Amino acid sequence: AVNLDASSVGNLKLTTAGGGTIDVTGNSTVAGTLTLTAAGAITDAGAFTLAAGTLTLSAASNIGVGGQRLRTNVANLTANTTGANVFITEASGVMLGTSSAGILFDLSVGGNFTTSGASTITAANIAIATTGGGNDITVNSDFTAPTSLTLTAADAITWTAGTLTSATVTLASTGGGNIGASGNPILTTACSLAVSTTGSGSAFVQETDSVNLNFSSV
Repeated sequence: AVNLDASSVGNLKLTTAGGGTIDVTGNSTVAGTLTLTAAGAITDAGAFTLAAGTLTLSAASNIGVGGQRLRTNVANLTANTTGANVFITEASGVMLGTSSAGILFDLSVGGNFTTSGASTITAANIAIATTGGGNDITVNSDFTAPTSLTLTAADAITWTAGTLTSATVTLASTGGGNIGASGNPILTTACSLAVSTTGSGSAFVQETDSVNLNFSSV
């Protein structure tokens, strides 16, 4: 295992081999790009934060775990694991590049969330949420999750490009924001769909095929 502790540099690239893990044991700040590539897992040994302009994470095992999520504060993020899970809590708004997980990709964002235009987000299950008043989710890429795909926005969920593909798609606004718009609906390819927003929010979804509509409220 390699411990990453209290680094403060312009750019940093760290790679392990032979099943080696990367354990975040202190706050680390990188002005430019931070790249962590682990032959095992990438873990957070405490409530430490990885801060960078761009953060690229790759691992053969978990990136964070459910009870000890990896904490980040970055503008641009990619996270890929070949056969396990991704659990990340981002402190501010973020743009997600091409990312994937074998089982679950779980990202909580403390600001607005979007994806880079050419990216794809892939995992058996995807769960992305924004927290804090007024923070949106913008769908700007293809999301593919064979089992379940859940987007939960503190405000609106908007669409500019891409399709949400999953057996079960769940779209929710906890702050009464719109889900899609009359001229730009959320595009889905789903077997089951659930949509909910509160207050004066409206929902606009365009499904490519037949679909079962689960409990929904607008």
